[in-house]
This record gives sequence, structure tokens and C-alpha cells, in this order.
Amino acid sequence: MPSFDTKGAACRAALRAAPLVAILLVLSPYLGPLDHGPTSALNDIRTFQAPNVRFLASSLRLDGELPRWNPQDFGGVPLVGDPQAGVYNPVNWLLLLRPSLNSFGWLILASAGLGAIGFMRLASAVGCSTSAGAAGATAFVLGGKLLLHLVGLGHVVMAPFFLVPWVMLWIDRCAREPSAVRIVVASLLIALMLVWMHSQLLVYTALFLTGWGVLALARSARPWLGLLSLSLVATWSASLAAVHLFPIVALLGEFARAMPELKVAEASASPLAWLDLVTGAASSPESRYTVGGVTLLLAVLGLAGSSSRDPRRPMLWFCSAAVLAILLYSHGVLPDSVMARGTFRHPARALFVLSAPAALLVAFGVDALFHAPRGRRRFATGLGVLVSLACLFAADASTRDLVALAVAALGVTAIGESREMASPWGERLSFSAAVVLLAALGFDTGSRVAPYVRTAPETRIAQRHWGGELPPNLGPDSRLAEPHRHEAGRGLPELEKRRLRIESLTGYNSLIPWRFLVYASYASGFDPNTVGSRFATSVPVRRERPRLFDLLGVTHFLYAPLRLRDSWTWERATTALPRAYLAPNPQIVLDEPGGGQLASALRAFERLDQMDPHHQVLLHGEGARDALAAVGVEPGQTLEAYRAVPIRERRPNRISIHFETQLPSILVVNEPFFPGWRATDRGQEIPVFRANGLSRGLVLDTGVHQIEMEFRPVSWQIGWTLSLAALTASVLVLLRQLCRGRFSR
Repeated sequence: MPSFDTKGAACRAALRAAPLVAILLVLSPYLGPLDHGPTSALNDIRTFQAPNVRFLASSLRLDGELPRWNPQDFGGVPLVGDPQAGVYNPVNWLLLLRPSLNSFGWLILASAGLGAIGFMRLASAVGCSTSAGAAGATAFVLGGKLLLHLVGLGHVVMAPFFLVPWVMLWIDRCAREPSAVRIVVASLLIALMLVWMHSQLLVYTALFLTGWGVLALARSARPWLGLLSLSLVATWSASLAAVHLFPIVALLGEFARAMPELKVAEASASPLAWLDLVTGAASSPESRYTVGGVTLLLAVLGLAGSSSRDPRRPMLWFCSAAVLAILLYSHGVLPDSVMARGTFRHPARALFVLSAPAALLVAFGVDALFHAPRGRRRFATGLGVLVSLACLFAADASTRDLVALAVAALGVTAIGESREMASPWGERLSFSAAVVLLAALGFDTGSRVAPYVRTAPETRIAQRHWGGELPPNLGPDSRLAEPHRHEAGRGLPELEKRRLRIESLTGYNSLIPWRFLVYASYASGFDPNTVGSRFATSVPVRRERPRLFDLLGVTHFLYAPLRLRDSWTWERATTALPRAYLAPNPQIVLDEPGGGQLASALRAFERLDQMDPHHQVLLHGEGARDALAAVGVEPGQTLEAYRAVPIRERRPNRISIHFETQLPSILVVNEPFFPGWRATDRGQEIPVFRANGLSRGLVLDTGVHQIEMEFRPVSWQIGWTLSLAALTASVLVLLRQLCRGRFSR
């Protein structure tokens, strides 16, 4: 394809640098000072991501291994099997070197730069000019939804979408010219997205990349070979990410088994107003997306100005279809059955994916200025200006938006006319106009993101909202609940909880085992049949049923003030059950057939609220009856009397308890039961049962006991082995290619 782009190497370098300069200008507050970090009114970095990385770093330092279980949130929750925890995300490992809030600012900056470079490489591979690639890269990174979420909401689990241009590039290469090295590189990139990206966005991204792969196969000279290559990429990338994916699949039931029985308290995100796409003025942060008038102008140019003889025409139609489908879906036009829209809390997150096809349309629009016939180019330019103006006026846009559009229109016109000038002045005009256009595009998109790029000292971000003193007996053995905290904000920030190693029933996570949600709602006096998104991210509590909080081992309560001017107050719970204790008189609880998981759990919780845990313990499942029979005990028979049992050693992945009994006994470990916990007594494996609705229970015989409990799910073991094998094979393939490249010289 002939190129009408600037020919000088210096000019091309300047155009390529334009998106990176714009990114640096917008995100420059994240560069320093090093004691500052990203902050905003709503920010997942300070409430989940940074505390999680600090927990990973401290566990790695103290235990010499990455934790598979997190005992500090919700009384205990698995890290493997949690899509957002990122235990096996290599990017998180880099953050462990300096687990501070400032590191996340650098992560956002590096991800944005990587996305811009990747898009320019993709644009070049599909035949776009340098200026077209730079314009598309600017629209991809600074426009849209992704960077707004990163700097405004701190959703760094969305950041791997910046890898999408790189993945598109390598998918295209694997489909058209397959090789072992290309398959490995594409697989490594996709595997990184699998272990890093938010699961909801991953679904939308996978659908888009599947369509791109089909398009690449259609352009391939040997489509069947390309199909085999892409199949290998899918298999290899899944194998590389198996240590993350296998536990998710295996443990998903424990998170969502009873969810179909629960009523949803909150509906899906409200549909967007169409014009919010231009101004970014959506009422909900989740629904915010900014195209901007300049981006819209260039996208219209791509749609209406591209030549009918352009071999990239199929890409144009694919991008147009993708944009239309995403808009219809995210705005609620398509029925809920399409792409399971009703199952997602924020369907507007599909707009993340819009950045990739929209940016390609922008790149095609700039190229149309060089390749389209004069009449078509002028018609498309006029149409683009009219559409952009209409949307800007209808959306009540600012003067800034109109000025940016006017400057962009001037640059577009100058580029179009420069191709008619067969002299060095035409080249100079083309370069100057391209710089003007990129500046207008960067200003239009960057000025919408810049107000959300805020930093503050880490000490202020992590400060206590209530400003009081901590009680002297608060420490690593404490378990904290914060009643009514949603009415007055968080009393103790998550970052301070991590520093003090305090366990909390009110952490921050979007994936909590359903039994805990129902237990917490029942104990707090909420309707246990209804679980809204407030329970899906952080569990609010009220001390309506104190006995159930004692069963959970809650040692401290931090009460929010009734009035804003009042102070927060602490209460020490002296009746909380210890971390581990012996309980006599076991009662067997069986799930009634046809009764449903939720109804069975609620009946058990009602029994717990009525009984004295010092004299009774509920053991769940038929297996518990068999275990009691094995030590010569019938259900209801009195065993070793109640007493607290000291814990010898306690780490995130394992617990060690040594003690002696004179009678058969039931050991209750007051931490959540979850599949994957294994126990041995003097080296002999024994079953772990669910006790008292949520806890772990062990049936023991008379004698000396050396209990070792470890969280080691079979799915994690299989996934770890498979991932290690796939990674080893990938390294060998790349090393072989490197050696062949050196010896061929």
C-alpha cells in the first residue's frame, strides 16, 4: 500500500513520541514525590489492591512462600481461586519489591505507555501510517473508559486491557504466519491477562479477540494452519495460567452455590445516556466513558472516508460492528439474555472494550486523509465535523471541547490538502498538520482524564477517619468488626489493618463465600434471603445477635458515631470464643433433601443462636457421623469438656496445634471451613468437617495430638504443576530460538 506519511526519520520519531508525551503530561503527578500515592473518593487501590500486595509481601518475607489463604479478611478467605487477588500475577510480584501506594501510580503510567507502544506497533502491522498509529494510540490510551477507571476508581485489575493491542498483533501473526516462537509469545501475553484481568472484563475481551482471530484467519493464506496455531495459543495460555484458573473453577461453587436462591437487592447498572460518551458526564463512575469530539470526528472519517479499494476494509467493518454491538449491549438495548447481561453487576464495563475498535477507526480515519479520493475525503470531513458539533451541543459541552474540535478540523483539512502539493512544502505542511491534530486529540482526551489524576501523602490516605487511639490489647490475635461503618465510613483503614495484622470481618473483596454472607447478614439483623452489592464488596454488620459474633471469635468492636461530630468508640468482647477450643456433645446436621442450600444454612444459624457453644457443637454432613463412630462415640454423647486450646504456630497457609485429651474430643478451629484445608494428627491424615455453620471441626480420639492443618487444594496442586511445565516449555522454545538466531550470524 502506498504511504503518504512524512518521510523523515526525525518527523516519524516525533509523531511516535506524541502519545507518550501526552501520557507523561497527564500522569506526571504519579512520578513523585515517592511518599505520595493515587487517591480519589472511590479507590480500590487503597481499599483492596495495596493492602493485598502488602499482605503478599509480608507473608513472603515471614514464611518464604506466597500465601494461598488470607486469614485477615472475613475471618479467612482463599487467595487462590479469587480472580482479583493476583497471587500468581507477575506484575504483583514486581510490586512486592516496594509495596506502597506510589508503586501503583507507576504501574498505571507504565501500563498506559505499554498500551500506546503496542497500538502503534499494531497500526503499523495493519498498514497504517505513523501519524495514524500515533492518533489511534492517543485515542486508545487517553480516551475511552480504561484510564478513567485506573485514575478515578483505582481498578488496576482492568489495566491489562492495555495489553490487548499486543495480543491482537501476535494473534494476527500466529494466524497468518504461524511459528513456535509466535505461539509462545502470544500465549505468554494472553496468560498474563488471564491471571491479572478482572473476570468480567476478561469475558468481553475474549469475545472481541475471538472476532479478531476469525478476521485474521480470513486474511491468512493457509487458514487451517492458522486455526491450528490459534488453537495451540488458547491451549498453551490456559496451561500457563492453570495455577490461577484451576482453583477458580474448582472453588467457584463455594462462592456461588446458593446464589440462585438469593434475591438480588440491587439491579444492574442503569443504562447510559448516549451523549455521555462524548462528554464523560455520566452520573455513575462505572458508566463513565469519554470519546470526545476530536475522536468522534476521526472515527467518522474512518467510517465514511476509507476507500472501497482499501484491503483493510474487512477490519473497518469488524471494528464498526464491534462498536455497535458494545454500545447496544452496554446501553441496555439488547435483551438481558444476550451475553448474560443480567448476571453482571455493571454491564457498562463492556465499554472498556470499545477503546480498541474505536482507536482503530481513528487510525483508519487519519489514513483516509491520505488515501481517499478528494471528494470522499471532503464529504467525510464535513460529516465528521457536523456529527461532532451536534453531539457536543446536545451534550452541553464546554468551550474547551469546541476549541479542540476546531483545531482538529483545521489539522484534518491541512493534512488533506497537503497531499495535493507536490513539493517539499506539502511534506512540511503534512507534518505540521499531523502535530496539530495529535495535540488537539491529546488535549481533548487528556483534559478529561487529568482532573482524576490525584495524589496525596500515604500517611493521609491511610489515616484513621475517627482520629482516635487504638486500644492497648489490639494485635495479631484480634478479630475486628465495625458496626454501622457504612453510615460513617471506615473507622480503621485496610492499610492500617495490614500493618497491625488485624483480622477483620469487614474487609473489601468482590468474592466472598456465600455462607459467610448469609451468616453475617443473619447475625447483623439484615434479611438473610437478600444479598445486595453492599455484601458483595464489604460486609456491613450490626450487633443484633451477639452470640453469633462470639462464635466467630470477634474480640473487638469499633462503633461508628451516631452523629458526625461524635467520636468512634471501642468495645472489647470478653465472651468471644477462642481461636481453637474443645467442644462436647456433638450434634449432627444433615441437609434436608429438596430444602435448598440457603434454607438449610439458615436453620443451622438459628440453632446456633439458641445453643450454648460451650456445651454443644454442630457438625455438618454424614461423614461426621462416621468419624464419631470410628472413635466409639454416638451423636449427643458428652466428650472432653470445653476448654481453650493454645495454637502453637499460625501462618496464612498452615496452623499447628499440639495438646492432649483424656477422652474423645471435637476440636473446633474458629476459622472458616473451605474445601482444600487438610489436617493430619501425628502424620495421619484426618477429615476436616464444617462445624457451627462456618468453622472447621476435627473428630479426635484420646491421647496426644499433633494437629497440622494446611490449605492445599488439589486444584492448586494440579494447576501449579501444569503451569510450571508450560512455563518451562515456553522458556526452552524461546532459548532455542535465541541460540539459533545467534549461531546463524
